[in-house]
Amino acid sequence: MRYRLKKGFIKQKIDKETVIFDADTSTLFTLNESAGYVFNKLTKGVDREEIARLMVKRYGISEKRAKKDLNDIISDFEKKKIFEKISSSTSQT
Repeated sequence: MRYRLKKGFIKQKIDKETVIFDADTSTLFTLNESAGYVFNKLTKGVDREEIARLMVKRYGISEKRAKKDLNDIISDFEKKKIFEKISSSTSQT
């Protein structure tokens, strides 16, 4: 499954954090380095299993911890509604 930033949202990387602004509600979301990393991988179409493997290598954590952290991050994204799922046949705008 591939994701993209919802329409009306603006993303900017500042140092090691990713900042996402919802223009409709004037809400600012700040993602730490690992959440920003996950967000970028998801929007590039990388699957969850691969992201977890990459997190193990990048952060030196166990696979179990990586999967838990990944699920927590994705759940937070879904709760905040900052991205939307797109099919692989849909082009990204």
